[in-house]
Amino acid sequence: MNRFPFRSPLAIALAVSVLGGVGCQQNARVVTDDRDKIVSIDQIDVQDWSNAADQVLQQLFASGALDTAPVRPARVEVTRVVNDTTQRIDTDLLTQKIKIALQQSGKVAFASSDARANEVADYQEFKAGDDAPRLPYFVINGKILEIRSSAGSTRQSSFVFQLNLVNTVQSLDAWSGEAEVTKQGTRNAKNSRG
Repeated sequence: MNRFPFRSPLAIALAVSVLGGVGCQQNARVVTDDRDKIVSIDQIDVQDWSNAADQVLQQLFASGALDTAPVRPARVEVTRVVNDTTQRIDTDLLTQKIKIALQQSGKVAFASSDARANEVADYQEFKAGDDAPRLPYFVINGKILEIRSSAGSTRQSSFVFQLNLVNTVQSLDAWSGEAEVTKQGTRNAKNSRG
């Protein structure tokens, strides 16, 4: 009688694959470095938002457009960032990163979109006898585009982040900039940037 019922090649291969699958699992951990983040070929990852925001902000600060406002910090409102990709994405991830950096620069004060805050401000101005509307000097709008291509098994996705700073007094684009994130490969992977 066979004391080792798992001697057949099929049973051995099955046991090895099960044990191998268990050995390859990785415990969850907090990722603190871009080198360890997952890179998805066909979608926008968190590091893509950060990279795009950094690129467009460097362009905006270098342009000096914010310094043309007659009152500092310049009053700004974010109107709309259009998602022209195949993904459902929250464009607030990009605009919030940009808003935080602009506010920290001291060059910009953002018009609030909070209804209650606006009611209180309206009341305070009414009591003070100031009936001039609080209008933004600049408006920020933008678009996110996606371009895909492939060659054999290699896929490439490019995401273009476009932003415009509009002077509301003259209704002219005071500045336009864009950032591009391109990813290429045959499958999703851990980021290997060193």
